[in-house]
Amino acid sequence: MPGKGKRAAVMGGDVSALTVAWDLGKKGYGVDVYLAGEAAAAIC
Repeated sequence: MPGKGKRAAVMGGDVSALTVAWDLGKKGYGVDVYLAGEAAAAIC
């Protein structure tokens, strides 16, 4: 689905943040998810 030119930033990597990112993506938003601290290090 092509974007509508709208973008969003989601802070956090828990289930609720990823659900928001998923829902926004389905609505055509470009989404960036940002993690901080140990959570980001654990994923890398």
